[in-house]
Amino acid sequence: FRKEYSKAYDALLKSGELDPKNVDAVYNLGNVAYELGRYGTAGKYMEQAYNMRGKDRTTEMCYAAAAAYYQAKQYGNAARMCQKLISSGAVFQKTGYIELSAIVLSENKQGGEAKKLMQEALNRNPANMRYWQILANVSMSQGDYVTLAMALEVTYALQPPKREKWLELANIY
Repeated sequence: FRKEYSKAYDALLKSGELDPKNVDAVYNLGNVAYELGRYGTAGKYMEQAYNMRGKDRTTEMCYAAAAAYYQAKQYGNAARMCQKLISSGAVFQKTGYIELSAIVLSENKQGGEAKKLMQEALNRNPANMRYWQILANVSMSQGDYVTLAMALEVTYALQPPKREKWLELANIY
C-alpha cells in the first residue's frame, strides 16, 4: 500500500518459498513484478496463479497474465493466454479482452485468428465502433486493404470523422 514495490517483491518471494501453494501470494508477486516493470516475470507468476486456482480461476487473472506477457513482447505466451480467453468464450465479456486478444494474435502472426475473433465480436455487436476500428487495425497489419477500407467506412458511418480521415480512406482505396 505504501508503493514500496521492491520490498514487497522480496517479501512475496520469501512467502512463496515458505508456502509455494499460496495462490494469492503468487498472484500478488505477479502484480508487484508488473509495477516494477518486470513484465515477463509478472506474466509468469500471474499465469502460475491462474493455473493453481483450478476451478476458482478468474477471467481477469488470465487477462492480466496475457497483458503482462504482451508488455514484455512475449507474444507467444500472450497468445497462449488469449487463446484461453477465446476458447472459454470469456473474451466477449469486455471490449478490452477482445482488443488485447486481437492485437496479440496479430503480433504473433496469427492474423487469420485475429480477424475471426473480430468477425465473431462484430456478429455479436455490429454497432460497436471500437470493434470496427480493431478490425481495421488487424487488417492493416496484414496488408488486407479491402477489409481495412470496409471497416473504416463502417466506423466513419457510425461516427463521422474529421476531414483528414476521409483523405486517409481515399488513399487506402
